[in-house]
Amino acid sequence: MHTVTATKLTCFRARPVCTVVYAKGQTVSLHGPEAKDAFDALGQMGVRSDRLTARTVTRLSCTADDAHAHAVPATGDDVAGFTCRWR
Repeated sequence: MHTVTATKLTCFRARPVCTVVYAKGQTVSLHGPEAKDAFDALGQMGVRSDRLTARTVTRLSCTADDAHAHAVPATGDDVAGFTCRWR
């Protein structure tokens, strides 16, 4: 198992673009279909959009159980072995 943490994740629907800010200010951007998928996934997790159609979470921490993820086939949006927490 391993854990990935981010200080902040913000996704915009209209562009589509997402920005992930990691510790020490490292930033990664997602564009196009990857950003749209991340925006939609945040919505499925209950993160609401603000008036600018942005979804933001802070202190994001996701744990992946690689053995479980590889052993259980993914079905659409259901991917086994991953859990995330945020504020």
